[in-house]
This record gives sequence, C-alpha cells and structure tokens, in this order.
Amino acid sequence: MPVEVAPQVSSASEVLRRHLAPSLQAIHLFGSAVEGGLKPRSDVDLLVTGNEAADWRGDERNVVLALARIWFSLSTGGFAPKDVAAQWLIERLPDVHQGLMHRARDSYQGVRQDDLASRGPEVAAFVRFARAAIEGLYLALQPGHFAPR
Repeated sequence: MPVEVAPQVSSASEVLRRHLAPSLQAIHLFGSAVEGGLKPRSDVDLLVTGNEAADWRGDERNVVLALARIWFSLSTGGFAPKDVAAQWLIERLPDVHQGLMHRARDSYQGVRQDDLASRGPEVAAFVRFARAAIEGLYLALQPGHFAPR
C-alpha cells in the first residue's frame, strides 16, 4: 500500500469494521493508489465486500462496475475506466451475466436508467461469480502460488 494513503485507508478501514463487522468480508484498495497514478488530492478507491446483499444495496451499479475494473486490472495488469472494463468483461462473461453488465455500463454512460436495484437476485449472482473469479486470479498472482496444470 502506498505510504501516502496508508493513514486514510487505515482510518476508513476502522470505520468500516466498526459498522459492518458482522458481515464484512474484505476491504480492497484499487484505482490510482495501486496503479501508480496517485496525485495530491486524489480520491482513494476502496471496494468493501460483504456476505449479504444488504452490504451493497443501493450501490449496485458501482459495485458491479468496480468488480469489472478489479477483474480487468488483475487479468491485464492495466487500468481502465468503468465502462471500458465493463465492455472488456462482457466479452468474457457467461451469457447469464452479460445482460447485467450491459445494463451497468449503459446506465453509467447515461444511455439507460439505472435499474440494478430492482435486479437483486441477478446482482447477487454476479457478485458471487465475480468475487470467486477475482479471488482466484488474485491468489494465482501471489508469489509462491503454483496453479495445478
């Protein structure tokens, strides 16, 4: 973690743990702080994952698109805006999740109304699927991790 953001991340993590402790799964740092593009007054991107839909209810589109960006970054080593990462992921997702990603991308671009809040089961299924894929990619990238052939 870049030393410039350590105090902010520590403070935010403490607040998140205090309020979400029973269902908090993980806190992920992403965006400019990890890509090396952090500038003075940059925001710090944290993705908070929980065990229950209530943990992300009301922020469905941002959670879906943040997962797309994290997946993109882990897979390519690069960084992309939310809509670009979403398009990249649409081309790789199973059919069952493509429609949701299209909706998230399109509402982010202002092409359609954001209706992801009304699609709870679809969002929950995608979050579970994406989280498992991202965790697998992350583990595979860790030093000393050997993937079976």
